[in-house]
Amino acid sequence: LSYKEMVKRIFMALDKKPRFVHLPRWSFRLALLGLYFLPRFKLWSVAMVDRMDRDLVFDHKDAAAEFCFSPRPFLLENKDFP
Repeated sequence: LSYKEMVKRIFMALDKKPRFVHLPRWSFRLALLGLYFLPRFKLWSVAMVDRMDRDLVFDHKDAAAEFCFSPRPFLLENKDFP
């Protein structure tokens, strides 16, 4: 499940139309320079964007065998939100 697909499913579960804004990496880096001085955004980094594009899928066979782990699909409904 890609990050974009996860966000899309969250919006759909909230009955909202997902809208995505794609920015070049350099523009995000530039924006971070300005936001750095605001306490709320002090911990933001370009690495956050890099992680969104990284494939974090892993083999869960060992976890399934050792802990009876059985992953569920990422399916949301409006009732999943408070």
